[in-house]
Amino acid sequence: MTGHDALDANFDLEHFLPYRLQRLAALLTTDFFTQLDEGPVDGWVAFYVLHALGTGEGITATEIAARSGLGKTAVSRAVAALDEAGLIDRRRDALDRRIERLGLTRPGALELRRMTEDARNYAGTLSRLVGLSQHDKVHAAMGDLELALNLREAG
Repeated sequence: MTGHDALDANFDLEHFLPYRLQRLAALLTTDFFTQLDEGPVDGWVAFYVLHALGTGEGITATEIAARSGLGKTAVSRAVAALDEAGLIDRRRDALDRRIERLGLTRPGALELRRMTEDARNYAGTLSRLVGLSQHDKVHAAMGDLELALNLREAG
């Protein structure tokens, strides 16, 4: 059987939603991080770690991974890079020395504020590109799909 023979003529990868969403996510990621002012945060995982620490001081990398669905390795790498950049600090838990609590440094808080503003501006740019009505429809459809998949997984 050749590759051509294995191809199902009735299947169009370009209309397969997971594939399209992955391509769009890659495009949006490249576009967003290209437009950012040069900064120490590189990628969504690092941005998510900063954001998580901005909403809850003293959480662990394991808690961040569990809440976000991100892989532990990816979160650990982001934590190491953010620590190296001086944006977060690591403290051993007073009761259990095996646990490392994370927090934002002052430069980390400033970087989070800057990136949040950049993200807010980028969201506005996307809304203007497709129109607010379409933007809201995309958000609603994504929310519906996410809810349906989570309910299916839970039940």
